[in-house]
Amino acid sequence: LAEWESKYPQYVTDVKNKLDEYLAKIENTNKRKLTITYNYELKPSFKTQRFLGYAVAIILVISLFVSILPVSYIFNKQITTDYGEIKQVKLPDGSELTLYSNSKLTWNRLNFENQRIVYLDGEANFDIKYKQDATKFKVKTKNEVTIIVYGTEFRFFTRERGSKVELNKGVIKLHYKEGKSKKTIALNPGESISLNKENRLTERSTFNPSRNIELKKHRFVFDNTPLSE
Repeated sequence: LAEWESKYPQYVTDVKNKLDEYLAKIENTNKRKLTITYNYELKPSFKTQRFLGYAVAIILVISLFVSILPVSYIFNKQITTDYGEIKQVKLPDGSELTLYSNSKLTWNRLNFENQRIVYLDGEANFDIKYKQDATKFKVKTKNEVTIIVYGTEFRFFTRERGSKVELNKGVIKLHYKEGKSKKTIALNPGESISLNKENRLTERSTFNPSRNIELKKHRFVFDNTPLSE
């Protein structure tokens, strides 16, 4: 029987082709991707909604606050005194001053350390801290009078009717504009300079610096002082 079947085979198996078909099916099965789609709506929780509400309210309050305040108030620091009031002020660089009655002092909050500039409208006694690696200290007024300070103590008066500076110790230079001309005056300790409202030099004299020391102690000293002062 075995000899007969080998001579007359009833079925011949194509092993190679069948194996290729089987491997192809396996490869096609691996290439298929299973895609699952979830359809649902994400709703914020109550805590999240409350947090977002608070955040929006805070932003609106800050925006309203900034819109109401002038830009100069945000970036500038301003100190004022009423009639009969005297304030002791310490600046960011360590300098100190006495701001006298009915006066206003302003400086830039953001850039004071680099510029060291203050704006005075009124009267003040300055005690400037010297810094070797820092820029020179400057006091400016609205009538184009500028004092450049080299580490010193002085008293400065500036009103509508004019300006006056008295140097107690150290060195200062007074820069001012008279008409179209720019002028500079250097002062020595014990010297006083007065300018009228047109920035014309009206007086250059000497005084006793101890007078300003007494003034800082709220003691008034009058020595041949005109009633106008």
